[in-house]
Amino acid sequence: MAKIAVLMLNPSVDIMLEFDEFIKTKTNRVKESIRHMGGKGLNVSLVARSFGLSVCATGFIGRDEEAELAGMLKEADIENEFVVIEGVTRTNFKLLDKKEGSVTEVNGQGFNINKQKQAELEKVLDKCLRDVDILVLTGSLPEGIDVDFYAKCIDKANEKGIKTVLDASGEPLKLALLKKPYAIKPNIDELSELAGRPLNNDAQITEMIKKLLSDGTSMITVSMGEKGAFFAKDGKIVRAKAFDINFKSAVGAGDSMVGAICYSIANGETLERTARLGTSAGCITTSKPATNLCSAREVLANEERVEILEMVI
Repeated sequence: MAKIAVLMLNPSVDIMLEFDEFIKTKTNRVKESIRHMGGKGLNVSLVARSFGLSVCATGFIGRDEEAELAGMLKEADIENEFVVIEGVTRTNFKLLDKKEGSVTEVNGQGFNINKQKQAELEKVLDKCLRDVDILVLTGSLPEGIDVDFYAKCIDKANEKGIKTVLDASGEPLKLALLKKPYAIKPNIDELSELAGRPLNNDAQITEMIKKLLSDGTSMITVSMGEKGAFFAKDGKIVRAKAFDINFKSAVGAGDSMVGAICYSIANGETLERTARLGTSAGCITTSKPATNLCSAREVLANEERVEILEMVI
């Protein structure tokens, strides 16, 4: 069984507030409130585990949520060892407008990490990397962490022959790309930010993808919500079209794609199969209410619904 390590630097307590209709500047009444541990790394871990991958999760956690997160991961059969930070973990609010079918996210301030805690995490990560095939780096960096922390992690993984899957944005992404991660998954806005200009059509998107491939990244996924996604590897680019679903919430859709992509990498799947699995995972998760995620069974049952178009490059 392939094994992955997932780095969770900025976990959260997610509170989903559902409204029949959310009206700005007005008093709104919550129809339903759902609280659970969240964050991109946790979502990736749960989806990857459902695909049968062995998962080791590490990162930071507030002492007040340590037992809750450990219990949740134990129940999912996910190995974990976290560096505990005094205090509480950040709280993220997700406001679901059921009439509009939209989610507005309000993310809390994360930890402020000192050098000692960062050094502790590096030791734990070194231990995790002894017997894994893939390292997943996902999410924002908390205050105090070196902006090139992901780049340093990729260096460590490359030295050990471990493939890295990176889902980040801004300066941490730019610096990490210099170290040639194996795979990245920016969304279209993050890819446009990398390009320094809006990417408004397929030609502009594929041009940027080709540049990133030539710079040394082996696999690229560009997610575009209901418009599907681009997948690229070995000089080949395909576009996957999302299938129609009863939309409930987009929370965790991109993370679900990453979990499915990890499964594909671990099993040496073709680019086309990777595109089907990743896109199916994203679609199924958006059909789930609140913060629920897809399962491998659902993804595999629906992968043939994904239409694949080969791009001319």
